[in-house]
Amino acid sequence: LEKYPGKPDVVTYGSAGVKDVDLFIQDSVKNSDIVILDHHLDFPGSLVSGLDVLKQLQQANFGGLACIRSGNSAPEEIALYKDAGFHCALGKEQPVSEAIPIIA
Repeated sequence: LEKYPGKPDVVTYGSAGVKDVDLFIQDSVKNSDIVILDHHLDFPGSLVSGLDVLKQLQQANFGGLACIRSGNSAPEEIALYKDAGFHCALGKEQPVSEAIPIIA
């Protein structure tokens, strides 16, 4: 990220479990230009879909770039992510150094 203008603020959520989802939505709408969601957000006692979180972001009028990171990058899954409204899909096998130019 150092190659790109400006220093990004990176915030991670999930340490408080599924309770962090609402906080993530609020903070993202107010403060974020880019969000990166996992397809399967596995919290203790609860599994949340990144697709569902994206719907909540859309309902809250998030206007930034939405990316999903998944271990499944089959063409039909990429189509599902794009149809849901994600701007880009990043494979978990993809090194972060390769993902940054895709996002930028």
